[in-house]
This record gives sequence, structure tokens and C-alpha cells, in this order.
Amino acid sequence: MPVTLDQVDTIADGIATGGISETTLEIIQRNVDEVVTVPDTEIARAILVLLERAKQVVEGADAASVAALLSDDLDIAGEMVMPLLCGGNLDMTQL
Repeated sequence: MPVTLDQVDTIADGIATGGISETTLEIIQRNVDEVVTVPDTEIARAILVLLERAKQVVEGADAASVAALLSDDLDIAGEMVMPLLCGGNLDMTQL
């Protein structure tokens, strides 16, 4: 059963919905093998890595996938992985 949070505090505001629908949960349960969470410090690090190395300005929601890849929490050895970087809605004062 989905859980709804009253408040979500993260730099990844594009994915800070506070909850998901039953339909979304069903899709995740059918298609997702593993869910990894990353703290804001790792998301911020991923934003800087993407800015410095790839010359890409991405928002926290996009950098979350890269933060997960940079962590030691995923076993991706021998896998081809491609995070989607499609949002650049980053407040420059936050950067």
C-alpha cells in the first residue's frame, strides 16, 4: 500500500511528490528490480560531477540517478547503464 508523506525536504524537488498512486506502485512492482535511495549530499555531488565532467546542468531529480550509479549500492558490473538527463531546471543560487 502506498504511503503519503506530509512533507518532503530534498534538493531533488522534481521527484519530491510525497507519495505515489496505486497504479504507479503496481507498475513499479512489475518492472523495477531494485530501488535505491540517495541522500541530498550525494545528489549534490552528482550535480557537480555532471557539471564538471559532462558540462551538463541538471536538476536534482536527474542527478539522483547518477548519484545512485556513483554509489556503491548498485551492482552494475558488466551492465550497460544509461541514466536519463532531461531536466535543467536548476536554480543557480542553489547551485
